[in-house]
Amino acid sequence: MNAIATQQLTEIPFVLNKLELENELAIMNNGEPMAIIFKIPKVKSGFDKTIKFINRLKALIALNEMRSEAEARGFLSDEEIETEIQAARLNG
Repeated sequence: MNAIATQQLTEIPFVLNKLELENELAIMNNGEPMAIIFKIPKVKSGFDKTIKFINRLKALIALNEMRSEAEARGFLSDEEIETEIQAARLNG
């Protein structure tokens, strides 16, 4: 994936031409990736399907991050899980 700097975003024709050639661009801010621009497929529902896919992808990224954090903290024992279930049933 090719990258452009945030300063180049003011050069719209440059960005559009680059996007046409590459199909996707990473936007870099001080050398760090900030965003991705990509072409939307030219099909009837391309925009809607693309937005739904992006939202699903963001949810998967968040889920993986939560799983990684849980693994780093350590998993609950069977007894701790049972205690949580019982507490939820009493307060539910």
